[in-house]
Amino acid sequence: MRACTESVAARKHSTGEGVRLQHYIPSAGSLVRWLAVVTAVLCFLLIAVAVCADKSEVESENVGQGAVKSAVASAARADTSNTASAARKGGVKSEGEDEGWSIFRQEKIADGAYVAFEANINGLPFVTVNATNVDVPAKTLIDIFLDESMAHKWNDYMGTVRHLGNNVQLQTYKLPWPFTAREYLMRCSDDDLQGGRGHRTRCVPVEGGHPQAPLRNDRVRGSCETLWQISPSATDSKRRSDLYFRGHVDPGGALPKWIVNEIGKHGSANVVASLIKLGASRRRR
Repeated sequence: MRACTESVAARKHSTGEGVRLQHYIPSAGSLVRWLAVVTAVLCFLLIAVAVCADKSEVESENVGQGAVKSAVASAARADTSNTASAARKGGVKSEGEDEGWSIFRQEKIADGAYVAFEANINGLPFVTVNATNVDVPAKTLIDIFLDESMAHKWNDYMGTVRHLGNNVQLQTYKLPWPFTAREYLMRCSDDDLQGGRGHRTRCVPVEGGHPQAPLRNDRVRGSCETLWQISPSATDSKRRSDLYFRGHVDPGGALPKWIVNEIGKHGSANVVASLIKLGASRRRR
């Protein structure tokens, strides 16, 4: 890890409103899109019930985020060694290999294997995507992943990020009326792998809040963790690569958890697939 230093993109926006596009939370963004559709089609009575419950829980959810963040950190420590090892080895898990993990999407992509898993770890929903031996060089995927100008071509779920220094950032996602906006306070870091031939980006919740980001009554503070890892494939390090993603998002509030989890897992899986497909299309040119 580069001493927890921010990448060039992050340093350009170290203060004020800016972008750190590869750190955006796919499942949080997909929730925004889904809620926009729901708002247009659900009856007013159901919406009114949801917003009343959502707003009434803002204060209690914000107060309780410390416990959720601790659980996320504990789950990360318990699970990272196994999942990261599998990603580095290029091995795709099969259903049941790790207790609690199950496959919800599996396909061939860019002449490689793509498998998406879901699991509850310490009572929290996690999503993992393993894409192995895809016919796209690791450098191509890394360049796209870190390029701000390319982000909207593969990640439709963009929020607003405010950099607070020391790799800490506050991400905000405005939900359609009548739902309350969500925000996530995270510490993100970048790591060069294999002498610069690979890359890892990880964001984890910030414990204890931040003086520049006090809790607000008009927002619900959620909790999230994301990990992206791109590395050359062991079968052909020059032409092929492996991509590993893991994420967890708890948006807080009174939104139905089963709906949030269902939407979030597919949003995360779609973003990973879009990045690989974009890399494959650029290679064919």
